[in-house]
Amino acid sequence: MIKCTSKDGQDLWVSICDDCGPNKGGYFCQVSTDEDGQDEIDYFVVQAEIVEAGDAEAYIRTYVEGTDYSE
Repeated sequence: MIKCTSKDGQDLWVSICDDCGPNKGGYFCQVSTDEDGQDEIDYFVVQAEIVEAGDAEAYIRTYVEGTDYSE
């Protein structure tokens, strides 16, 4: 789990698992409001090219920290 803070100041946790199919080598990420991952509020993928370049965590933080989940 990666702990992040959203644009609106909410503490969020991101779980990561290896993606499959056309994005094999990439990640499937789920965003939750709790550390246990029970209250999922969003999901997204990190493309394989980003993972291969070693930029996955930065991409994840940029995605979550730039999003306003209060809406």
